[in-house]
Amino acid sequence: MQQIANLGGFLSSHALSISLPSPLRGVVLFLYGGSPDFEVSFLAYMRKILHGFGYGSVAFTYRFMGDDMQCGGALHTRIEDAQLVFRHVRNSIFAKTPLVLCGISMGGYVATHLLTENSDCSAPDGLILVAPAAYSRKIVVERIPFGPDFKQILHEGKFMEETDAFDLVRRFERQVLVIRFEDDETVSEQITDAYFSAAFPWSQKNLLSGGHRSFGDKGFHRIRQCAVARVMADWLNMAFNGALRN
Repeated sequence: MQQIANLGGFLSSHALSISLPSPLRGVVLFLYGGSPDFEVSFLAYMRKILHGFGYGSVAFTYRFMGDDMQCGGALHTRIEDAQLVFRHVRNSIFAKTPLVLCGISMGGYVATHLLTENSDCSAPDGLILVAPAAYSRKIVVERIPFGPDFKQILHEGKFMEETDAFDLVRRFERQVLVIRFEDDETVSEQITDAYFSAAFPWSQKNLLSGGHRSFGDKGFHRIRQCAVARVMADWLNMAFNGALRN
């Protein structure tokens, strides 16, 4: 996997990790979840499987990860980081290649903020949501950092009524895959169903076994990643055979 460093000074040490098979059928940009100990390397096995099916992938590290997560990290900074990377990838590297977002957990909500086409960048060609979380729009608008205030809003439990995610997905009007985990202890079935309904009739839903935490460097994580990657590959095969682009 080649490394592309520095996006206008933003990434500094947070290089992009890009996997490009040949021939290239399409590209998946991964936006992962909220775990402070998450590493891009945790996605390597799943990306390898997609590579074997002819799909490239892009992954990157958000700012304020690990020990720095409580020192400036926030939902809005993750959205800003993802927007910058997406524009770079869309406009500079894969301008003519089908590009799909894959949002995992918190990354699902982040991905919804990249769906709108504007003068700077065209919209993605599709969206994959893996156990996608939803958050109150207030967290982003008021730029609330990770910490006590962020947790307090989550505990209030009003995100279903206050989120902007479903409206953003509803306006997307392109193919959407929603993956839910049967024993998910973090993201409820109500949330994944709301995403699916918002994207209908463009959406497809798949149910996989297991709990919420899917990615890491343990053997059981690889089993889960294999299942997710194969569902993704089947959907991508369908989508890139004509359903994504009219």
